[in-house]
Amino acid sequence: MSHIDALEHYRRMFESATQVRMQFKPSKCTFFSTHLELLGHVVTLNGRIPDPKKIHAITRFPMANSQAAVQKFIGMVGFYRHHIPRFAQRTYH
Repeated sequence: MSHIDALEHYRRMFESATQVRMQFKPSKCTFFSTHLELLGHVVTLNGRIPDPKKIHAITRFPMANSQAAVQKFIGMVGFYRHHIPRFAQRTYH
């Protein structure tokens, strides 16, 4: 998408938003970015990947020594289940 196409897309989006009285907070708006960190993921032109900082925290998580700790760990990594092949089978108890 060229910048001209993007500007036209933004124009139509803001026009529609104005019609329904939607408001935007400028400090939370990002335009023409190729990299965005959002809700534990990094979104790029190539798609969405888990945030490397979050993955680092998961890999440094202490070894679980109780059922509650295992459940906590599964809950934490479950956020990234879309990126883990056969997640449901691997975590089935």
